[in-house]
Amino acid sequence: MRFDKKKLIQTSEPLTQEALEKMRQRRIDRHWLALSGSIALKTRRILSERKITGAELALSMGVTPAQVSKILSGKENLGLKTISKLEEALGEPLLTI
Repeated sequence: MRFDKKKLIQTSEPLTQEALEKMRQRRIDRHWLALSGSIALKTRRILSERKITGAELALSMGVTPAQVSKILSGKENLGLKTISKLEEALGEPLLTI
């Protein structure tokens, strides 16, 4: 393995304010992203088991296929209304309180 002094200097430089802010925001978003990911995984499993497409789910929810795609990515900050539509379309709960 070759020593790369330029890379070492670059990685040891102090973080910029922008980088620090992105880190703070990721820390803040961590919880809802985990919940969104769990909902996405459960939804994908249900769709797969029932052989339902994303377009069919979108139709039953009354949203666009693009919106369903965002939900299935697990990176969408879902509101209660959207979660409720999703649960109704799937016929089973996705969250337990």
